[in-house]
Amino acid sequence: MTSDNLDLGLEWYFAKSSYVSLTFWDKRVANFVGTTVTDENLYGERDPTAGPRAQQAEAFLKSAACTAQNGGVPCSVNDTTLFATVAMLSNPETGGLAAYNGTDAQSLALESKYDVTANADDPLYTFAVSKPANQHNAMLHGWELGGQYFLGDTGFGVQANYTIVNGDVHYDDAGDPNVNQFALTGLSDCANAVLMYEKYGFSVRLAYNWRGEFLTAVNQGNSRNPYYVDAYHQYDLSIGYAVNDPLSFQFDGINLTGEDVRWRARTENEFVRLEDQKPRYELGVRYKF
Repeated sequence: MTSDNLDLGLEWYFAKSSYVSLTFWDKRVANFVGTTVTDENLYGERDPTAGPRAQQAEAFLKSAACTAQNGGVPCSVNDTTLFATVAMLSNPETGGLAAYNGTDAQSLALESKYDVTANADDPLYTFAVSKPANQHNAMLHGWELGGQYFLGDTGFGVQANYTIVNGDVHYDDAGDPNVNQFALTGLSDCANAVLMYEKYGFSVRLAYNWRGEFLTAVNQGNSRNPYYVDAYHQYDLSIGYAVNDPLSFQFDGINLTGEDVRWRARTENEFVRLEDQKPRYELGVRYKF
């Protein structure tokens, strides 16, 4: 893909180590790579559960003849009975359907001795295959607002930024589940705020990081579902101490409150997955020779 980009920024440094900034950015992307789903057969695989043998076996299980052979009780139609009757149809030495009696012992004996494999009369399997494809042109634009401020020579400061992202191609959650859609993934607003202390060899940062809901995948499965990642936030802590020029220590605490990540499909009720996360801690020492 190719893109034309425009970035316009305005920055004001109103004090030592303190500033505010505003940036507008615009991207025009051609031949954006998306995901498409096509229904196709793979490797010539055939489906033994949908061919003439399976249809004949199902018709037999629903027939009066099967009921009579089953002691007057209607025969069940399920994976076990269908396997047993197809195996008997495919292997004449079993006596064929005339020998079917519907017992568990007969089914177990057939399962231990025979396999049901596809033949030339069975239909080809159809798979929903996801592939990358150059699909559309797209436009992205947004704003970034940021700033940093230190309280004189105290060493205490704050830093914050907020990013707004917009695109002209969105996923239609109410769209036809049989039709592929193109949409831009990974787009979301985000923000963070940091409390800082930088003095006497210490470097301390407590950060709040937030990201809005975003689309992470499209055209998933037979229903061409989108996958969204719900809005998420976490707190991180970093503490560094420089003993002298060559020696320093570092401690990092990541996701201090153990926030989890939740995925969903077209609606809030269509849960896809949950990433169960815990806080992570790192302790390090650095010495420069």
